[in-house]
Amino acid sequence: MLTRQEIFDRVAAHLKRQKVQSRIGGLYRYHGEKGRKSPIGLFISDDDYTPEMEHYLHFSRLIAPTLERSGVRREDFELLDRLEALHNNCPQSWDERIDEIARAYGLIDTRGFQMVRVRP
Repeated sequence: MLTRQEIFDRVAAHLKRQKVQSRIGGLYRYHGEKGRKSPIGLFISDDDYTPEMEHYLHFSRLIAPTLERSGVRREDFELLDRLEALHNNCPQSWDERIDEIARAYGLIDTRGFQMVRVRP
């Protein structure tokens, strides 16, 4: 299984490389046009992916087992949910906001600094 840090690092590197949202026809998609993927879509293999998945949340019976097969533990679905919301809502501030997520989870941010978890 993947650690939270590994999930975070994989998504952060993916968003920096992709630089745009994963969409089809203006709608956010786990697997989008030109091979683009959202943070959750990154953990849905091409073999497991079906267009039907786009109509379900990641913790649904359809998608959760796929994420688990990819190494994501259920207790880390909340982290993936935050990263997915970042992808969908804040593309212009991914760099800044992804480090806020690192801080919230006590992870090492994209610049390599250990973040202290902030208690709500």
